[in-house]
Amino acid sequence: MSEPASQRRRAFLSATPSPSLLAGLASLLLVTLVLAVAARADDSAARPPASVAPKEAVLTPAKGTAPADPTDLGRGLHYLQLAASTSDTAFAAALAAPALVLDLRLAPTDPAAESRLRELLSRSDATRPLFILLGPDTPAALRPTVPSGPGVLTLAGKDAGSVTSVAIDVDPARDRAAAEALAAGRPPRELVEEKIEKTRYDEEHLAHNRAIGHRDDVTDGSPAPAKPGTAAQPAMPTSPPLQDVLLQRALFIHRGLLALGRIPNHT
Repeated sequence: MSEPASQRRRAFLSATPSPSLLAGLASLLLVTLVLAVAARADDSAARPPASVAPKEAVLTPAKGTAPADPTDLGRGLHYLQLAASTSDTAFAAALAAPALVLDLRLAPTDPAAESRLRELLSRSDATRPLFILLGPDTPAALRPTVPSGPGVLTLAGKDAGSVTSVAIDVDPARDRAAAEALAAGRPPRELVEEKIEKTRYDEEHLAHNRAIGHRDDVTDGSPAPAKPGTAAQPAMPTSPPLQDVLLQRALFIHRGLLALGRIPNHT
C-alpha cells in the first residue's frame, strides 16, 4: 500500500540536498553576479554622468567655430592693427573682409609683417578698398611696399614723413596715443564717434539770467554767481577726449564711397 501524498511531500522537503547540487547552484549565482557587475561597469564608462562633461568636450573646441574677426566698423568695413601678436585667424579674416582699415602706425620691423602686408595688398581692388594708416613710427622697410594704385588709400599726419594719398593735420603725440590705445584693446568705435558736450544749465544759471534780463533758455557763457558765503571755484581746464582722426577719416571716406555707389554695400 502506497504512502499518502502528504507523507511523501514531507519526506521530499525534509530531504538534504546533495553536495554537487549545492556547488552547482553556487557557481551559477557567482557567474550571474560577475556578469551583472561587468555590464554595469561598461555602461558607466560609455555614458558618463550628465554633470560631468566628456574629456574631449573640455579639451577640444567645437568644430565650425568662426575665427576671431578684426574689429567690425559696420557696413563691411573692418579694422586691423598689424602687430607681432596678430593671429593667423585674424589675418585670414582681414583678407576676407569687404573693406579694411590696416593700421601700420605701430607695425613691427620683421619679414613676417612685410610678407603679410604684401598679401593684403594683393587682395585690394577698386571694389575692395584698403585704407592704410601710416605714422612716424611706421617701419621704413614697409613704406615702399605700399602702392598708391586703385583700391589703396594711404592716410597719415602732415608730419608723418610719408607721401600719402590723404595728409591730415593731426598732433603726432595724440595720433600715437590713439594708436597705442587701440593696441591696448580700446574699442575703435570709442575713438571715432564724436561726443557732444552739452553746456550745463541748472537753476543757478536760470536765476542769473532772469536777474540780468536774459531769456530763460539762453546762456551768456558766464559762470553762475557764487552762493553767498562761498568762494568761487576756478574753472578746471579740460582736455579734449582722445580721438583717432586718421581712423575717423578713413571711416568717413568709406561711407562716402558707399553713398556714391562706388563700392558694394555690405550691410
